[in-house]
Amino acid sequence: HMKRFSLFIALMISFFTFSNAFTQMSAAIQVGLSDTLHSKILNQARLIQFYLPSNYEGSQDHYPVMVLCDGQWNFLHTLGILDFMAGTRCAPRMILVSIYHTNRDDDLVPKTTETDNYSGNAEGFLDFIAEELIPYVESKFRTLPFRILTGISYGGLFTNYVLISKPNLFDAYISIDPALWWDNHRVIRDSEKFFQNQESFDKILFFTQSEIKEMGGDLFARMLHRAAPRGLKWEFKHMPQETHASITHRSIYDGLEFIFSDWSAKPVQIKPNGGIFRKNESLLVELSHSNAENIHYTLNGGEPTLKSAVYENPLIIDKPCVLKIKPVFGYGITGNCDSVRFDIAVLQPSEKNVKNLKPGLTYHLFEGDWNKLPDFNTLKIKST
Repeated sequence: HMKRFSLFIALMISFFTFSNAFTQMSAAIQVGLSDTLHSKILNQARLIQFYLPSNYEGSQDHYPVMVLCDGQWNFLHTLGILDFMAGTRCAPRMILVSIYHTNRDDDLVPKTTETDNYSGNAEGFLDFIAEELIPYVESKFRTLPFRILTGISYGGLFTNYVLISKPNLFDAYISIDPALWWDNHRVIRDSEKFFQNQESFDKILFFTQSEIKEMGGDLFARMLHRAAPRGLKWEFKHMPQETHASITHRSIYDGLEFIFSDWSAKPVQIKPNGGIFRKNESLLVELSHSNAENIHYTLNGGEPTLKSAVYENPLIIDKPCVLKIKPVFGYGITGNCDSVRFDIAVLQPSEKNVKNLKPGLTYHLFEGDWNKLPDFNTLKIKST
């Protein structure tokens, strides 16, 4: 019994020692930021969640902004998509602004006089975004003038509503399984009338539909086939394998791929791609990119910004340097930074006063299996 008791005490000591060590090791993982913004327009305090790109603090870059409806459901998995796509160079880094709804129907549904349909305050909520939220975000963070609005269901209805109500507020829209059935497809009818009066409409719209055919996405797509204005870049994806609950994640990923299909993560082409040159000589370096509007560069190893030199003519490299380049696309959206190194070659001096020279080339043949240059002094010459 005493041995069992001693063993029990030893196990308990080990357990508490492990628990204490685990407690010391563990720390909360902070994901994003949150803030409460008091809205005079809505006469409410609104909870807003933010996600900043992983390189935000160590950079001077400015970033596109995604405004996300229904943050209470979609904030965490959406920031995961943004981080993953930026890390794999599928899309640029972005700032995520996620809105938490306490009464989403009131926020996201427009007013109607039809008694059979819910009548909300989408007009007021849109004014809140335009006049209070976006100015607050732009004063707080380094933003670019490129904004994306994303919403699902009633949030998708709101996204389509914003497209024709305040078209200059956002540049791109991801409308996920939008509830376009609302008010007997009123937003579809209003959109067709709106588009008829647009000579040019340079916006991007990506929208999806789940297994629920009654949502109305396919009807909106048919309308666009006959009435889409010039300049509107749009795509509709029917996802019958997705439910109304599961479609959001895939739609956001595919939507960002579509929106940034002209943004290319391909690196800038550099010719020559690094190298060495002899003292008192120089290299002529050419930069090119199929989609970029400009290529900014530095020669001092610092990361290029929009204030850095713009590549216009081939660069003459005559000193050791690290060349860093960053392509810039529309709206000032930057691509990824790449770098190459150029060095002066240190050449072995030629041998002088060598006697008994004969015409031809002398060689020694060694045989072996190496993954790096061996010490030839230790090797046996097979033939000479």
